[in-house]
Amino acid sequence: MSEFNFFLMTGEGEQEVRFTFRSNVNLKARTVRVKHKLAPRKWSPKRYKERKIPIPDALVEILEGCMAKTDKRCPPLFPTSGCKPKMDFWDCVKAVARRGSLDENRYWLHKFWATFATNALGHGVHLRTVQLWLGHTEIESTMRYLKPSRSGETHRKVNEIFPSRKRLST
Repeated sequence: MSEFNFFLMTGEGEQEVRFTFRSNVNLKARTVRVKHKLAPRKWSPKRYKERKIPIPDALVEILEGCMAKTDKRCPPLFPTSGCKPKMDFWDCVKAVARRGSLDENRYWLHKFWATFATNALGHGVHLRTVQLWLGHTEIESTMRYLKPSRSGETHRKVNEIFPSRKRLST
């Protein structure tokens, strides 16, 4: 389901995905804009903060296929058959969980957001950058997705910060 890939790879929330229109997606620049909608449906991003989110090549490929299959005159990226914004993302997540014999109460749309944030931070994207992508006003809201590193990679990073004298003299 392309919409779940979109949730996962953009970090957008349910309302933001619902009101992402084709015109907000720039496949060439590999970005998606979270932007106010005045007509025909009035909607604003949280805290009225418009933003631009980079999207990975994998999502560009998915969106190219998705956008080719839908009516180009229909503004929503994920429209209903009546060309209105899709409203049942939450129900779809629950249905997928049930089909997989999983406890549907453990799955909700915010998990995509949290996974996006945790993955971005875990792969070294700067905290302030992730804050901007998520539209958080307070850095503390973004910091909750930080996880302490316990891998062998930690030792390598410490050595980069404080190289041994042997490496300094060579």
